[in-house]
Amino acid sequence: MKVKRNVIILSSFLILIAFIVFINYEHQEKSSETSYIKILDKGEKNGHYWVLAKDPNAFEESKFKITIDNENTWNLIQKNKEYFSTYSYVTKSKKAELENISLPGQLQKDQKAHKNN
Repeated sequence: MKVKRNVIILSSFLILIAFIVFINYEHQEKSSETSYIKILDKGEKNGHYWVLAKDPNAFEESKFKITIDNENTWNLIQKNKEYFSTYSYVTKSKKAELENISLPGQLQKDQKAHKNN
């Protein structure tokens, strides 16, 4: 009887710990970063679009994958080109999500046009 009670208490405790870990994993806060990126590769798998990028100005050269939810945007992005982009991520190793992308010169043109309007 005492063993059965201890098993139930231990099982309940383990379920509670698993639930807490799951809740924290699902609700991790995302970071957002704006930087220049160079596109190293791009691909598509089962309707999911991505690019492999690196920040050419970063001290540590690290590649990271950015998911893109719009096929038209993905089609316009070219390998070996630099872009000015904003992307969000929990950790870059778990893929980032593209929020905004433009050619570096286009950003300045857009800002000038906005000021003139």
